[in-house]
Amino acid sequence: MTIYYCDGPEDCPGGVCCLDSTAPYSSCVAVCDAADTHRMCHDSVDCEGSGPSNCTLDPSGSFSYCN
Repeated sequence: MTIYYCDGPEDCPGGVCCLDSTAPYSSCVAVCDAADTHRMCHDSVDCEGSGPSNCTLDPSGSFSYCN
């Protein structure tokens, strides 16, 4: 079961919403830089400064992440 504690930057003041694809769950962290993690987003503006610049809808249609 996937647990989403956040789905974008609005849920994480001062941090980022990070999806751990191996768990799977999302949580607010200072930096989303571990292996197998992705910053969650609603549009490409949310991805600025994170490396990947495209906000991609997951195949399940449940969430989007920077890719």
